[in-house]
Amino acid sequence: INFVVEKIIIHGDYDADGVSASVILVSALKNMGATDIDTFLPHRETDGYGLNTNTIQNFINDKINLIITCDCGVSNVEEIKMAKDNNIDVIVTDHHSVPTQLPEALAIIHPLADKNYPDKGLAGGGVAFKLVQGLLKKHLDEGKTLSNGQTHEAFEKWLLDMVAIATVGDMVPLIGESRTFTKHGLIVLNKTRRIGLQKLLLESRIIQEDGTKKKEIDADTIGYQIAPRINAAGRMNHASVAYNLMITE
Repeated sequence: INFVVEKIIIHGDYDADGVSASVILVSALKNMGATDIDTFLPHRETDGYGLNTNTIQNFINDKINLIITCDCGVSNVEEIKMAKDNNIDVIVTDHHSVPTQLPEALAIIHPLADKNYPDKGLAGGGVAFKLVQGLLKKHLDEGKTLSNGQTHEAFEKWLLDMVAIATVGDMVPLIGESRTFTKHGLIVLNKTRRIGLQKLLLESRIIQEDGTKKKEIDADTIGYQIAPRINAAGRMNHASVAYNLMITE
């Protein structure tokens, strides 16, 4: 894996699932060596859901050579062909309904598109996390180290707060792998190291100034207090506000 040579764009979505999935992918790829990586989150009103040809043209102009989608992309046949025709590789990670015609992407990582994958109910953030798990294993097998100094196992574990927010925020059934992600993600969320998320918890009165919690953060806290605030960014103006909050160091 050599992310250093790629000019990468992560194409997410404007809801809590898409924002969380983008955070998961960007933070992981940066720690595995990606130096030229950016995020594109569509505007709900002007861009709409998923990829569009105007966005692809901008990527062509910017000389992007790898697009990784999260929480979208499996239905964007025309847009992905346009990218491919202009020498841009596209990796799709998605969980929405699979159309009869799949796009000609370099890879499609989708629980419904793979008949052998046992858990069909993953959220977009869960699918992005599965890609990251595979990349981290490959990175470790190659004897490489993460740029933040963490072990691969620890880094993977600390991503689970975003996986839990994505899973509960997108209202997928909390069974199977999604239940496991949420159970362990809540443990991480209760001691999250993300300063932006800590600030959100403080502003929403979930934790107090001294860091103590009024009660344990659970799935209801995500569903009724955390995810709606992330979703609000994309509805009021632009989801990048929520993304920047979650990714900031």
